[in-house]
Amino acid sequence: MLCFDVHTHHFRADNRSIFNLILKEDGSMIPEMYFSSGIHPWYITDKWKKILEDHFRENYKQRVAIGETGIDMLKGTDLKLQELVFMAHIEWALNYSMPLVIHSVRSSQRIIEILRAMNFQFPVVIHGFRQSNELAKKFLSEGYYLSLGVYVNYAGQKLTEAIKYIPLDRILIESDDFDGDCCEIYHQIAHIKGISADELDNVVLMNVKNCFRIIDGKLA
Repeated sequence: MLCFDVHTHHFRADNRSIFNLILKEDGSMIPEMYFSSGIHPWYITDKWKKILEDHFRENYKQRVAIGETGIDMLKGTDLKLQELVFMAHIEWALNYSMPLVIHSVRSSQRIIEILRAMNFQFPVVIHGFRQSNELAKKFLSEGYYLSLGVYVNYAGQKLTEAIKYIPLDRILIESDDFDGDCCEIYHQIAHIKGISADELDNVVLMNVKNCFRIIDGKLA
């Protein structure tokens, strides 16, 4: 099994994961591996515009997505500022024709409204999805991918029902801060879906290639 990890905060010396680079004022070391990059809504400062411009003016060949970015209604800076920074990320994603990796906390409707208003036509990944079937339906109706992580190991009834509902061609899998084997997450999701881990692995790999087009052709 390849067990591709679409969102991790741990450096790995392989081509089986996408490192999430959180942009900050003191600069960021650019990894050699595939990466996504953006200012997390928790870490927005008054220098956000310069941080984005300094980073995104370079077209790194190993960058495969913009983000994570988004809106967090429970934590972070002023919501209007979060929206402004989110929209700036969307502009960069449009410039580079790249997917967006989204951090959404109690902000699903606003996220959808902004993406619609800006006519964003590239893939959208809802990172760390662990909500209800109803919210899954809402995101899926927009054509978004839902990225599932270590929370599936402790899934209650709501998340379990959501995982059963999510179509296989909309599932991505991530480890986020978890430093264990991402294949553990694959096995748990496969168990909930009632399929083999190998079958899930094959489907997710195809989803990775469809979502992150730069990666297509570089994976076995």
